[in-house]
Amino acid sequence: EERAEGFVPLFDGKTLDGWWMKEDNKEAFHASEDGFIEWRAHGGGALMTAKRYGNFICRMQYKIMPGGNSGVWFRAPRGARQSKIGFEVQMRGDNDFDELDKGCTGAIYDVIPPAARPARKEGLWNDIEVICDGPNVKITLNGTIVQDVSFDDTEELKYRLRSGFICLTDHSDYTAFRNIRIKEL
Repeated sequence: EERAEGFVPLFDGKTLDGWWMKEDNKEAFHASEDGFIEWRAHGGGALMTAKRYGNFICRMQYKIMPGGNSGVWFRAPRGARQSKIGFEVQMRGDNDFDELDKGCTGAIYDVIPPAARPARKEGLWNDIEVICDGPNVKITLNGTIVQDVSFDDTEELKYRLRSGFICLTDHSDYTAFRNIRIKEL
């Protein structure tokens, strides 16, 4: 059904073809036998798509360990501070935390806290959808909208890139990703 809508997979469930490691440790992420990408070791920086994307709908599933820290950079540059030049959707193993802040799951990292905390218990798969359309960004986590913003309305976001790589971050905590697919707008 999604293929008929124009979605294409970014991960084939078997290999890391179409992705490259940002830093030296080429073993930091790997394709598991169970059909997902998982973090394995520190030193990869991020696993980045081979292609840049501007306006799109990206859907994926992720799971994270309790207390873990990870995220996905969108519209990220090849180098420098990807989460500050592009933007990062924060993913944390933070279900036991009370506050909704700029560093918890669903935040646009270090800028806008999420509107809600719909993440499932650590170790369970979460569904996330990120829509980037010009300055407008909408993020839905497990069916709940956690962000619906125009970057033009926030001084710290208005000059961020409008096209770049999608990157799975290496923050030295176990995280896994699967069913990564995209539809360019």
